[in-house]
Amino acid sequence: MTVKAKFLAVLAGFFLTLSSAAAAPVSFIDNGTYTSDTQSGLEWLDVNLTAGRNYFDVSSELGSGGEFEGWRYATAQEFLGLISNWTGITVTVQHQVVFAEGLLDGLVSLLGPTSGGVFAEGSNNYFIRGVLADKVGDWHHQSAFIYDMDHVENDADYIYGNGGPYSDYSIEGKYGAFLVRDIAISAVPLPPAILMFGAAIIGLGLISRKRFH
Repeated sequence: MTVKAKFLAVLAGFFLTLSSAAAAPVSFIDNGTYTSDTQSGLEWLDVNLTAGRNYFDVSSELGSGGEFEGWRYATAQEFLGLISNWTGITVTVQHQVVFAEGLLDGLVSLLGPTSGGVFAEGSNNYFIRGVLADKVGDWHHQSAFIYDMDHVENDADYIYGNGGPYSDYSIEGKYGAFLVRDIAISAVPLPPAILMFGAAIIGLGLISRKRFH
């Protein structure tokens, strides 16, 4: 294989990696039970890990030694920032915002759906309902929704930045908590595309060195 052919092969591999990673913005990193959004500097705990637990229960586990130590409830503005960073569309309103079908699918998978079959049991509908930090009257906090509507082809996905007040005492399996924490800078891994690009550069260097020796 000529040096030129090898060069093209390496570049093809690099761009293939970029295209396969295009399903999710490069600023989002899946860490298993939580997702890092390096654009906002926040990590988001999977919402389904807190499904079926009320506000007081989750809040009691946020302190030192608790199950969710280091986490806190996200604000409505942070939720809208999450949606904006994922979609690339600036969202500033808290009422219903509709997106093209499929645009929110990956985000729902990352954050963990709290239920499926919202309109028809057994259908391919997945959604996340979660409680936010914003207080709404006495003993209620604001909720937010992310809906992935796949039961009808080309159906739109949508979010509610304000899904209405949710009682701090309620225990509903379809609701969890949107919990966030600041990203520890040293713990942020490099996106796979960057690693592939570095490998491509090193490979090209080795090819050139072999050719001229």
